[in-house]
Amino acid sequence: MTHFLGGLWVAMSFLWLFFQFGFVNIIKNGKNNNLKVALLSSFAVGTAWEVFEYYFGITFVNAPNYATDTIMDISFGLIGGLVAYYFFVFKGYHKRVSGNEDSE
Repeated sequence: MTHFLGGLWVAMSFLWLFFQFGFVNIIKNGKNNNLKVALLSSFAVGTAWEVFEYYFGITFVNAPNYATDTIMDISFGLIGGLVAYYFFVFKGYHKRVSGNEDSE
């Protein structure tokens, strides 16, 4: 649950920052680009978190389900990113943040 919520928060934050600081002018605003931002941000931060856990010994590397647990953690983060994409794009938040009512 925490990885899902983390992916949701990270993707929403990156999507908001993406539009708030004018990156829309650099990269064409479209649903595919919004999806890339949501998934790449949640994947990057989720992977960085798993590396952090491994590096500082917070995780049990010798556990028989370590690889499965890591894959599930990153997957739930990506699912959180997908949910953030849904709320941001299909609810129209990207139009309100960017100020462009005609964008997809």
